Amino acid sequence: MQNQHFSDGNSPSAWDRTSQWVKNSVSLKIIGIGFLLLLMLIPLSLIEDIIRERKHFQEQTVRDVSNDWAQYQTITGPILMIPFDELNYYTDQKTGSTSVTRTAHSASFLPEELIIDGKLLPQKKHRGIYEVSVYNSELNVKGKFVEPDFDFGFDSIEVDMSKAQVVFGVTDSRGIDQVELKSSLGKIPYTPGAGACGLFSKGVHFKLDLSNSKELDFEILLKLKGSYGFNMLPLGKSTKAHLKGEWSDPKFQGAHLPDSHNIDNELNTFEANWEVLDLNRSFPQKFLAANIQTNGEGFGVELHMPVSQYQKNMRAAKYSVLFIALTFLCFFFVQVIKKVKIHFVQYLLVGFALCLFYVLLLSFSEVIGFNYAYLIATLAVILQICLYIKSVTKNTRITLMLSGLLGLLYTFVFSIIQMEERSLLFGSIGLFIILGAIMYLSRSVQWNNMAKE
Repeated sequence: MQNQHFSDGNSPSAWDRTSQWVKNSVSLKIIGIGFLLLLMLIPLSLIEDIIRERKHFQEQTVRDVSNDWAQYQTITGPILMIPFDELNYYTDQKTGSTSVTRTAHSASFLPEELIIDGKLLPQKKHRGIYEVSVYNSELNVKGKFVEPDFDFGFDSIEVDMSKAQVVFGVTDSRGIDQVELKSSLGKIPYTPGAGACGLFSKGVHFKLDLSNSKELDFEILLKLKGSYGFNMLPLGKSTKAHLKGEWSDPKFQGAHLPDSHNIDNELNTFEANWEVLDLNRSFPQKFLAANIQTNGEGFGVELHMPVSQYQKNMRAAKYSVLFIALTFLCFFFVQVIKKVKIHFVQYLLVGFALCLFYVLLLSFSEVIGFNYAYLIATLAVILQICLYIKSVTKNTRITLMLSGLLGLLYTFVFSIIQMEERSLLFGSIGLFIILGAIMYLSRSVQWNNMAKE
C-alpha cells in the first residue's frame, strides 16, 4: 500500500489534499489543455507569416517575368486627334483696327463603330518553382471615323485638318511586335509614342492629312505580348469585340461582361463576344485634350490560375486552431473515458506535430501541387502521431481509433478547402455534426463524480 503522510495520523495534510486535487481535477486538465491551445497560436502565427512570405516571393517573380516579357496589357484606341485654334477678335476703340489672338486646342474624336477581333496564344513561363502566365496576341481593330463636329462652344475656330493624328495606346509598348494601319487614305506609317494624346503615355500614333476627306475607314493590325490578362476600352459609339484563346480557365472581368462565351475544358479553349454602346459608358464621343476619365471602363479576360497553393495553404492554416482543438479534445476524452494517462508534455508534442503538418504542406505544395502535398503531409503526420500514441498508451485499439479520427478531420478540412464557394455552408454543417458526435460520446461521462475523485 502506498505510504501517505498525515498531519495528525487520521487526516491527510493540506499539501497532500492539494497534490491529489491537482492530479485528479478534470477542470484543471481542461484549463491546462486550453493553455496549451493558446500556446500553439505562436507557431501557427509564424507558419502564416511563412505562407505570406512565400506568396510575396511568388508575386515578385510574376512582376519580374512581366517586366522581362511585357505587363498586363490594355489597348486604348484608336482616337482621332485634330488640332485647331480658338480665334478671339478685339477691336481698338481709338483706331478702329481689329486684332486676333489664337488659343491652341486639340479635339479628340472616337470611332463611330469599333470592331476588335483578337486571338490570344497563352503560355506558361517557369522561373524556379514558380509559374507565370504570359501570352502573344494577334489583334485586328477596324472601324470608322465620321466627319468631325467641332462644336465645343467657341465663337470662332480655325481647324488644321492636315495635322490630324490617329493615336493608339497600349499599357506596355515593349510588348508591341508589329503594328500596321490601313485606311481609306492608304497605308499609314506609324510613329512611336502617344503623340499629342494625354490619355496615355505609351503606344503609337499615325500622322495623316484629312484636308480632302471628311470620313476615315481604318484597320489596325497588331501583334502584342502581355502577361496574365488583356483589356479593351469601349471607345466606339458601337463597340463589338471577339476574343478567343487557348486557356482552360479564363476569367472574364471588367465593367462589361461578355454577351456570350464558350469554354471548352477538353480542348482548353475559350471564346467570348462583347457589344457595348456609348450609352453604357461614362465618357462622350468627342472631347478636348484629355478632359475625360476612362478608369474602370475596360473589359477583357484574365488568364486565371486556379486557386494557388498559397491561397489554399492559408485557408488550411485558418482551420489550424479548430483542428488542434478537436484533436486535443479527442485525446482528452480518451484520457477521461479510457483512464489513459497522457501528460501535458505529450499534448504539447502532438500539438507541434500538428503544426508541422502545415510546414510540410507548404513546402511540398510548391513542388508537386497542393492535392498531392496534402496527402503526403497527412499520411506523414498521422503516422508520426499514431506511432507516438502507441508507444505512450500501449493500446492498439486506442491508436487505431485516434488514427481514424485524425484521418476524418484531415479529410473534412481538405473537402472544405476545395469548396471555394460553399465552404462556409459545408464547414458549418460539418462542425455541427462534429459537435453532435462529441455530445453523444460524452453523454455517459459523470463529470460531477469525476470531480470528487
